[in-house]
Amino acid sequence: MHMQAEVFDWRARINIDPGVQSGVPVVKGRRVPLYVLVGHMAGGDTWERIAEAYQLSTDDVRAALAFASYLLHQRGLSIPPEKDEDFDDDEGWTTLA
Repeated sequence: MHMQAEVFDWRARINIDPGVQSGVPVVKGRRVPLYVLVGHMAGGDTWERIAEAYQLSTDDVRAALAFASYLLHQRGLSIPPEKDEDFDDDEGWTTLA
């Protein structure tokens, strides 16, 4: 079953600039990397708790998750090799179709 998601403009809240955090996607104006926010969500933290910890709005936190969803939809999914420390190396990654 495919559910239609509510339209949410994450682009207004996300910044990707080589001069900010080496081009890692961040919350606009805050320099907080999105992977940090998504990691907290994966760990069970609430949007409210994350927003408070990083002095963000809950919509900023929501934008991080929406951006991650967009990337997975646009670029597909790859499974990293067994060693987690090799994330920067494309060798060994398996692409799922």
